[in-house]
Amino acid sequence: MKTIILTEKHFDSNGVFTAEEFYNADTGRYEFHGNVKTKVSVSIFEKSVFVEGNQYVEGDQTVKGYQTVKGYQTVKGYQYVEGDQTVEGYQYVEGGQYVEGCKLLKPRGSITINHIGSRNAATTFYFTTDSGVMVRCGCKFLPVADFEQTVKSTHGDNQFAREYQYAIEYAKNMDAYYRGLR
Repeated sequence: MKTIILTEKHFDSNGVFTAEEFYNADTGRYEFHGNVKTKVSVSIFEKSVFVEGNQYVEGDQTVKGYQTVKGYQTVKGYQYVEGDQTVEGYQYVEGGQYVEGCKLLKPRGSITINHIGSRNAATTFYFTTDSGVMVRCGCKFLPVADFEQTVKSTHGDNQFAREYQYAIEYAKNMDAYYRGLR
């Protein structure tokens, strides 16, 4: 797999990614098929990012939108993602990581459970330091208690409600476990 090295020439003076040769108009995303190394102090991606391989960022990274990394991601410094982030494999962040303004717990800031509920899609539970467990399900991003109420009012006690409820219980247990490690 090839290595793609992003340097100052790929970003403007404010740190915004401008290398349109990586933009795929069909998917609406920047796509990197290989191992990505970002060698700048600040990197801001205003469009969605897809990395098939490993991503290594040393410094600040901001992704406004949806980021997918299939493989291994290392961020040394600060990462801010506004929207969804999926990493299939291993993710290591040294420093602070925030999702939609919420600071995530260490050592694990989130879990994603795939193929559940009425959407048969992914639901992500974020373990935050000051907002408790936050949930991203479809276009909703809300506290776990509000998500539980939405599930009950939408699904009652059907199969989808039970799937979501099992995922909620698992997320709450993992949140308590991770808080105990601090």
